[in-house]
Amino acid sequence: MKTRYALLAVFLCIVVAVGTLGVAGQSPAEFSLESESTVTTPPQTVSNQFTDGELTVRQTAVVEPDAALTGTATVPDPDEQTYFIQFRNSDRRIIDDKATDGAETTYDFDAGPESPGSYAVNIWDPNEQLVKAVLPVVI
Repeated sequence: MKTRYALLAVFLCIVVAVGTLGVAGQSPAEFSLESESTVTTPPQTVSNQFTDGELTVRQTAVVEPDAALTGTATVPDPDEQTYFIQFRNSDRRIIDDKATDGAETTYDFDAGPESPGSYAVNIWDPNEQLVKAVLPVVI
């Protein structure tokens, strides 16, 4: 029964994240988001005015209440460019963010104060004003 509930929660997270955030996935191999708590999901491709071309979601992070969301963000050789790793709620509001100008950055967001529901982590390019990668999150 718990497995069924977990799978339903993951599916709902993907639907909500794609529908409310309007962004989902990874752009071609240059940008990626990983988490220590991901589950594999069926691929889903999305493209809109907030994304850098087509992005494909292949995994979702599942975080227990009162736990931290940790993982690694990878960006191409940044050429002294700063990107932002953002933790967002389903209303697209930024809960927390971290600047990165390195090729690989570890992120650690405190999900404890947040209510159970759908969230996302994304890599934001402030120069192009585009999301380069996103990882749906279920708390």
